[in-house]
Amino acid sequence: MAKKKPTKAELWNSIQTIARECVQLRERIMNMEHLFDMLLDFKKINKEFIMYVEDKIKENADAAKEVQETVRENNAGSNANEGRGAEGVRQNA
Repeated sequence: MAKKKPTKAELWNSIQTIARECVQLRERIMNMEHLFDMLLDFKKINKEFIMYVEDKIKENADAAKEVQETVRENNAGSNANEGRGAEGVRQNA
């Protein structure tokens, strides 16, 4: 039995539900960020934490660059060897 297509009203209701949930998630994230900021202020580790995060971001950026270089090298090697092993497969007509 084939599934029935949803009506415009059903689609609209689904879109509204998703939009409402997105707004709720955004509000929760904002509340969590505010709570986290309050915790950092309470513990008096704001500057230390910011320095730690900046160091981690730099480490991740360096690691990402290394991965990109490796991927480029691998792709360059595979492009150069692309035709190998296919001798005799294509024949001129």
